[in-house]
Amino acid sequence: MKGRPIAVDLDGTLFVDDSAWENLRFIILRNPTKVPALLIQAFFGRASFKDWLHKEAGASRNPPAIRQELLARLLREKKKGRAVHLVSGAPQDLVEATAKRLGFNLRLKHWGSSSQSNLTFSKKELLVKTFGVRGFDYYGDRKIDIPIFKNAERGAIVGARPAVVQRALRVNPRLETMAPKPAFASAAFRALRPHQWVKNLLLLVPLFSAHIWGEVENWILAGQAFVAFSLLSSAVYLLNDLYDLDSDRAHPQKKMRPLACRELKYSEALMLIVVLLASAFGLAFFLGQEFLFIAFTYFVLAVFYNVWAKRKAGLDLIMLASFYTLRILAGGAAVEIICSPWLLGFAIFIFLSLACIKRVSELLRLKADEQLWAKGRGYGIGDMEAIAGIGIASGVVSILVAALYVNSPDVSVLYSRPQSLWFLCPLLFYWIIRVWLKTLRKEMEEDPVLFAIKDRASWGVLLLATLTVYIASR
Repeated sequence: MKGRPIAVDLDGTLFVDDSAWENLRFIILRNPTKVPALLIQAFFGRASFKDWLHKEAGASRNPPAIRQELLARLLREKKKGRAVHLVSGAPQDLVEATAKRLGFNLRLKHWGSSSQSNLTFSKKELLVKTFGVRGFDYYGDRKIDIPIFKNAERGAIVGARPAVVQRALRVNPRLETMAPKPAFASAAFRALRPHQWVKNLLLLVPLFSAHIWGEVENWILAGQAFVAFSLLSSAVYLLNDLYDLDSDRAHPQKKMRPLACRELKYSEALMLIVVLLASAFGLAFFLGQEFLFIAFTYFVLAVFYNVWAKRKAGLDLIMLASFYTLRILAGGAAVEIICSPWLLGFAIFIFLSLACIKRVSELLRLKADEQLWAKGRGYGIGDMEAIAGIGIASGVVSILVAALYVNSPDVSVLYSRPQSLWFLCPLLFYWIIRVWLKTLRKEMEEDPVLFAIKDRASWGVLLLATLTVYIASR
């Protein structure tokens, strides 16, 4: 062989993802009955656990995705006569199978973990003992690779965070940088989807509908509830992203989410989920048992939705509408008021209409892409007319509920000029017609709530509705 040998890590380096985490996700999603055995295996040590994961999932799932830019470079170096060795904490079987699949010389030594020994933390000693200090080039991605970079002549830091890159370059300035990741804080913040927190403003609705917005204490309680639900919903979004990873990567917009585009690792996402849930339920505890119960119900239903219900036509629409309605109930619980049946009835129907808009816009995109079925959903493009009909009807029913409320004896308790509230009906009618026309003209984003935030006409309707309620209450 000519030139220095090259040692290449697999997980996160030549493999785009970590094979152990991929196997773990595969087992949980495809065969959840294995979860008890999985938990038992975790007690037998890291090496044994990784070997078990590989044996349970390795033969069933597709081979790990390869970082093509790095592979092309390694194959060029191989043609020049340089020896390429794979050295990884992944199981030995996977290491050897990868070497064979990618066309590396099988007569050379390729190192992996066994069920008794995890190679991850002993790579430094192995490589220095085999090739000597600065007797090899190394390609790796993690903080634990820093000592190896220090003893390598050259190589590259692949798919690493800025902090790892800086530390590696300090110990070996001859290293290259390939496919760097953004800072963890940046990727994590985007994964939380803070733009979605605007939906949690629904927790403030009971504050206004009960006319108790003048008390500072209520604003503090409502603000705490908003923070708790924002943290909770972000945890749910991360769980959803983990569960829908494959379909998100095939989606034209969702493929840019941090988990889908691999800016955030599975382990980092799980850590964030634990922190978010602990913080959310910690806040919820101080807001009372009723709020805590509603928050817990929201979380359980959200997990049920992501795992099963989202694939069931009709049920997913009902559950989407219920998530919005639960936010209103939670807002009422935070300030210790009982939400009006009129308010809840209106919320259920208006949000069912918005859920239908979300599905119809998705199906219109599928139709434009000449696809018949939504991946991971229970709908095809043939269902579009039925869903649109249900959505439009639900929107009209929400206006009917509002009209019945204006005509009921209950309205005079809170409003001195209740007849002024009739103006809300044509405003709502105009807005529902507008968003549905936008949807059917393919001008609607898949999330109608986010569309409304950017839409000037929607803001105009909100301003006029607020003015109407103000006049009615004077």
